[in-house]
Amino acid sequence: MSNNIAFLFGAGVSQRSLIGTEELTSKIFEATNIVHLSSRYLEMENPKRFDSLDIRDYVPKVKELFNIIQNSVHDHYLYKKRGLNYEDMYYLINALYDDESGEYVNPIISKYCDDFRTQYRDLFKTKYPLIGEISLMDLTREALNYIQDIVIMCLDKPNASIEHLKFLAEVDSAKSISKINIFTLNHDVLIENFFKKIDAFSDGFHSDGYGHRIWSPENFNKRISLLKLHGSINWYRILGKDYYEDRIGIYEQPQRNGDRPLMLIGSFNKLHAYSRSINFDLQCLFAKQLSESDDLIISGYSFGDQGINSRIINWVLASRNRRIFLIHKNPDELIKNARPAIQTNFSFLNKNGNIFYIKEYIDENTTWIRIKSFINNWNYERKATDK
Repeated sequence: MSNNIAFLFGAGVSQRSLIGTEELTSKIFEATNIVHLSSRYLEMENPKRFDSLDIRDYVPKVKELFNIIQNSVHDHYLYKKRGLNYEDMYYLINALYDDESGEYVNPIISKYCDDFRTQYRDLFKTKYPLIGEISLMDLTREALNYIQDIVIMCLDKPNASIEHLKFLAEVDSAKSISKINIFTLNHDVLIENFFKKIDAFSDGFHSDGYGHRIWSPENFNKRISLLKLHGSINWYRILGKDYYEDRIGIYEQPQRNGDRPLMLIGSFNKLHAYSRSINFDLQCLFAKQLSESDDLIISGYSFGDQGINSRIINWVLASRNRRIFLIHKNPDELIKNARPAIQTNFSFLNKNGNIFYIKEYIDENTTWIRIKSFINNWNYERKATDK
């Protein structure tokens, strides 16, 4: 068996230090103290004093759009026994935007857009008639920008605690492990901040000598590898003289510009995005690096991403020696609420001893020794069964 180890982290790992999905959803939907300034959505005290600057009333219009969509799909999410979260909202609005922009054409969505314009025609009016009305494409684009800006605001916390990640230092010190591949679906930089303090790691970026760290899929040559499968709050498209010279990179010093970072937000819309630009590189590297390990430790992930789920299932079913160790206080409830493909395949894997549930959460008390004890226990039981 391989001496490599792989980790997959979801939002549940970062929420220890930052914000959980439920709280973030409430903040986005309520839009309290949010203003639209210089093409950005920002949190400000006494937001009323900025009303005259938002000449198209984007903040109240976006909030009204959220209410309309929530009312339209309420019964569906009630049936699913969970509420609509901000990623669901992003996906639904993105579907409208893609249809309006012509990126993806769906006759059913086109009909919905036509009906929407008729039913909610007042939503497109602005406070100053001379400006004219906004379009549905404008409104949906701004709603997507609004969601992304609030997500960034809530995740960009340089002083956030990284104590819950200290077990990774123990993993790094384990000489029996040849390679450590970390896959994260989180946009924050907690893991990068942690590893900067203890060791060098590969994240696919290298310095160009001009104040940028530039993405290169060949730049994974360290023992610890980090793949951010949904992008990051500090990844940007750095423009060259033309499209040929555009690059994706990280500014080594903070910049004040109008660009938004490269992040994947939403649900099913991510499947389309996985075939584009850096996202395609990341998916190819995910498949390659995951195949280098026989053990995958998963924590904080709710199995809501079909693309990631498919990759996990394809990997684990490729060999009887591959194992998943799922860290979660209530794994049965987690799997019950996961996508059908996960429910079916995890039931099979559980019966065949290829998945093990560690009924805990990752926190500041988590140790690699404890996680390793579950892995060793599995090894002992498997050997006994094989005899």
